[in-house]
Amino acid sequence: MKQYQYKLKDKKAQIFKRVQAKTSTGVQLDYWRPFTQSPLWCYTQNNNGFIVKTNFVVETGEDRLFVFNFIAGVEQGDAIKYKDNWYKISRCYTFDDYNGDLFCYVQKFQSPEPKLILND
Repeated sequence: MKQYQYKLKDKKAQIFKRVQAKTSTGVQLDYWRPFTQSPLWCYTQNNNGFIVKTNFVVETGEDRLFVFNFIAGVEQGDAIKYKDNWYKISRCYTFDDYNGDLFCYVQKFQSPEPKLILND
């Protein structure tokens, strides 16, 4: 896969967690809360030829790869904001269960921009 093929972590992206709330009428709303205080340094690239040829990305529709220094608590379904684009994490893992780097494969949000709740 992509382990050991990435370069310098010279971009910044922010991870968000989903927060669900109900209105007084019982309608469920989804909001996104920043998982960290500020954007994190990462390496990112569009998924292209090599991964597509493995048929792994074609089936899941993953658009981009993000590599962060390991941070516990990031999981499938979380969101990443990078350059005013929103991505939903379709899978994330560490290499051989070592907590060195966190690899997140994402899909671009198809819906309108998510609603945010800023940190208190």
